Amino acid sequence: QGALRKPRARPGLEASFTAHGRELATLGALTGIELPARGPVQIAGQLTLAGPNVKLSGLDVTVARSRVRGAIAWQKSDAPRVRIQLAPSRVYFEDLRGDSTPAAAPRADRSGIDDARVIPDIPLVGEGLRQASIEVTLDHLELADAKTVLASLTGQLRVVDGRLTVGPFRSDVAGAPIEARLVFDASRDPATLDAEIDARSIDYGALLRATGVTDGVQGQLDLRARLAGAGNSLRPLLQTAAGSSEMVGGEGRLRGKLLELW
Repeated sequence: QGALRKPRARPGLEASFTAHGRELATLGALTGIELPARGPVQIAGQLTLAGPNVKLSGLDVTVARSRVRGAIAWQKSDAPRVRIQLAPSRVYFEDLRGDSTPAAAPRADRSGIDDARVIPDIPLVGEGLRQASIEVTLDHLELADAKTVLASLTGQLRVVDGRLTVGPFRSDVAGAPIEARLVFDASRDPATLDAEIDARSIDYGALLRATGVTDGVQGQLDLRARLAGAGNSLRPLLQTAAGSSEMVGGEGRLRGKLLELW
């Protein structure tokens, strides 16, 4: 439902919309993105088109038990400008995971030899990051597993002229306060990273279980880290990283196979 304004000169559009389906995978088939078979799905909001400006307001997306609300605005140009504001929302990890986890294919480096390193060489810098202008505001985005809220995230993320700034960013993870600040400057070559994290009483066992990594770990820890490095991908960034980190853990449990891995 809506109205078309000035259809013969710089047309604009104001409309409200609703869409629903049985599974999120159906929407993925339409967009060409592989999504898990979770549902039902319902999307509602208001769409405004005015020249190069696009705005989705009153956005309300529900997938199974997860619900995300907010607004998205962007300007279509060679240097895209995007602004995302999320109202209080809740996302369940089980609604993001697929029904099965496919076996990981072996990675290979440029010489064709299998790359068995724990940390892959993930690219961190691209022209999109250096050209885009992005602002993301989170207002109590809750991440939950089963009946437990594991994290509540509040803060801002900005990308301007290739400089990514996260923070001040505050989170309450499984009842544990976390404060984080991060600056990733991709306007330099190589890019530089400066990060600070302070966290207390993180239930890392619950987080690993909720994200589908493993259910064979139990325990809590305090974490304080100060880190700086340079690199256009993850591995050289970590190779040049310098700083300090403190981890203090109480009693915990590891399954025997995980202990053998370490």
